[in-house]
Amino acid sequence: MPCKRKSNLARSSCIARAMKVTRKLESYVQAEARKRDQAERQAEFRATETPEHSQARRTKD
Repeated sequence: MPCKRKSNLARSSCIARAMKVTRKLESYVQAEARKRDQAERQAEFRATETPEHSQARRTKD
């Protein structure tokens, strides 16, 4: 019976590698727009979450 495969935290998926390349090639303006969009999405999510979810998120971090 083969040994159980251990996870390798250093490995990244092909999608993650592609996104890394995309981020490296983007301009400063594009990077700022991406960060702003992500901040807006995060703010929307946190505005709609329940107090229980908020507390769970804070204790998990």
